[in-house]
Amino acid sequence: GTAAPYSEDFLADSVLDTTNIWNTSAASGPKGVMIVPDGAASWITWTLPDTGFSLEMSPTLNDPLAWNSPAGGGTILGMNGIRAQLLSASDIPAGNTAFFQLIKRTATQLQVLFPGETNAPNTVTGKTGTPTPADAYTEVDATVYAVDSTFHIVSSSDTINLSTTDSGAVFLNGGSVPLANGMATVPIYFTSPGDQTVTADDGSNPDITSSTSASITIQ
Repeated sequence: GTAAPYSEDFLADSVLDTTNIWNTSAASGPKGVMIVPDGAASWITWTLPDTGFSLEMSPTLNDPLAWNSPAGGGTILGMNGIRAQLLSASDIPAGNTAFFQLIKRTATQLQVLFPGETNAPNTVTGKTGTPTPADAYTEVDATVYAVDSTFHIVSSSDTINLSTTDSGAVFLNGGSVPLANGMATVPIYFTSPGDQTVTADDGSNPDITSSTSASITIQ
């Protein structure tokens, strides 16, 4: 339907219309009561427990790469035995169908990105952009992510070991760094001109697939 403002004077009511308008539910947290903002379209609810799970939506069931999290994030409320997330109109997939799922992501691989590249889940390469050329002996920040099979970033505190094709390169942290919430920024000083790459291995979990970066041009 078409969204429209609604006003009700509770002091003048003897009963509430709980069939068409209102829903009564016990709140389990301080965020259980809120003012619904402009642009809100729908509530999605699911049962508990849901530790580690997040909401995804898709306009189709035929494309496994079409699933995405709500762009706006959405307010999530803890209720009595359920959790509810408020979606904006822009979050709802265009068209006449929308599918929703909860997913618990598991890290299966690493990803190494240079400045100029951005993580892009649900794409073939898992990223957009190309490495920005850099000068030798200047700091280049490589970003390492723990990601799932579709390149969504997954929270992890594993220790990552790095190596590079530049035998003279210097890692400021010695080439070993712990992830924080599934990511780490690693300052590197390359010394050899030419195309260089960085490889990341998970020193905490050998089942996590290692990753080699795209080539970065050192001048």
